Amino acid sequence: VNKKAIEALIKCGAFGSTAASRRGMLAVLEQAQAAGQKSQQDAMIGQGSIFDLEAGDPAAPTTAAGGGGAGLARPLHPPIPGEEFEQAQLLAIEKEAIGLFISAHPLKPLREALGARVDCPISALSERREGDLVTVGGIIVECKRIRTRNGDPMMFATLDDIGGAVEMLVFGKALVENEAALVVDEVVLVRGRVDHKEAGRTCLLVQSVERFAPSAAELEQARARADAAVRGAAAMAEPVCLRIDATHLDDGTIEEIKRAIADFPGSAEVLLELGTSAGMRRLRLGDGFRVANTPSLRAELEHALACASTRLAVA
Repeated sequence: VNKKAIEALIKCGAFGSTAASRRGMLAVLEQAQAAGQKSQQDAMIGQGSIFDLEAGDPAAPTTAAGGGGAGLARPLHPPIPGEEFEQAQLLAIEKEAIGLFISAHPLKPLREALGARVDCPISALSERREGDLVTVGGIIVECKRIRTRNGDPMMFATLDDIGGAVEMLVFGKALVENEAALVVDEVVLVRGRVDHKEAGRTCLLVQSVERFAPSAAELEQARARADAAVRGAAAMAEPVCLRIDATHLDDGTIEEIKRAIADFPGSAEVLLELGTSAGMRRLRLGDGFRVANTPSLRAELEHALACASTRLAVA
């Protein structure tokens, strides 16, 4: 196994079970190979070492205490340095070695911030109409500059995000204006038009390319907004429970409740707890009456029920 193959194995993490750092292994690789080669050469010519002798061997040298070699130990190689590459460097050497990211995706730390700047994920481009103007974001994984039959320059490039990839076509003026940003491993925002002209294949005709390098503060703000949106979505999906004294309901109140439910469609169930002369009854409304559990909906329902001696609660 030559040095190039061992380097590739180190870079892609194949020796991860040793718990040694990839940077450290690469730093001592030449020393390790030299030691291995010497060991092989010694074995081929029958060269031995006092460290090969077992403690019970009568020919083994004795220590000052008289033990048969018990005081000897095999030589230790210098320790592998513990320093490791930064995450971005690790991903770069993985990509260099095998063409894939193994440890993580370089866009993962940027996912929320990037999502806030695009209007379409790459995986959804096939669903957009021909000629739609979209903004997508991702990392450029391949670039190829050529000349057309007319001698005009153009570029093919591949843009990846966490969910998909798309081929980009960059012509004429757009290439001249944006070529500096069209670099492999560059994270960019791309504005362009959707092209479905080739059956079963979607491309992006590029108009502009912008490098995407948010600050740490911007990343933190984007994550906070994304977390708040998730919490808000979860709250909107919580069931709405209406506790109602049925003896105080009239047709007008029922119509107002129906109108409020229709005005706030969503995914939350509506539950009715009806106090009747026969006791409490609980009803679950069907899927056609699901709502978005928002403060506005609750205010509408509270208003509708205010004159009916009822109360509103969220289960």
